[in-house]
Amino acid sequence: MPLPLGETAYWLDSDGGDFASPLSTDWHRAPAYQVELTLAPPVHPSVQLRHQADTPPRPVRLQAARSSERLYLRLRWADSSADQQTSRTAFADAAAVQFPVGAAAQTSFMMGGPGQQVNLWYWRAGLEQPQNLAAAGFGSTTELQQGSLTAQSYHDGSHWNLVLSRELNESGELQASLQESAALGLALWDGDGKQRDGLKHVTMGWVPLAPQPKG
Repeated sequence: MPLPLGETAYWLDSDGGDFASPLSTDWHRAPAYQVELTLAPPVHPSVQLRHQADTPPRPVRLQAARSSERLYLRLRWADSSADQQTSRTAFADAAAVQFPVGAAAQTSFMMGGPGQQVNLWYWRAGLEQPQNLAAAGFGSTTELQQGSLTAQSYHDGSHWNLVLSRELNESGELQASLQESAALGLALWDGDGKQRDGLKHVTMGWVPLAPQPKG
């Protein structure tokens, strides 16, 4: 179902099933939402040179499941080419999930800001492991310890299917709290479209995430 910006997406609570795989049939049990990502505003001169305001939005199918130990996020989006190489002229497809470390209402969804840290899970096609990152504004991205963050991905010829997962209780600074409700933002980079760095599609606000209502 389409998810208007600001409305809540619900996760499935389940201690049974295989949610680590993006191809698992257990994902059929989780609510599915269509989240629209738009081209991010150009915040750096190098991005302004490549920014095309008429670039269409990109819909992403979002699902979430939570066990007693882990949160799983499944993303699926259309992409006719699986771009996995990065060079001076080629760029890999990528995706990221961003969480406010503090309260979402006091944290900018555009990579946070001074005193407004965000925790990012960054996946890039062709890499074995996702990156666990933190930021407090543009140009401040810092790599954190990998911890329990994992990713599994599959390109089926027309779509990327990705699951990012992390333990609910992750030790260390700047780790998003996943014990109760949360908020997230999404980002996509299309390698075939020469997207990289600040040239990307994003959610223009936080998406609240909460347990699926009972009954």
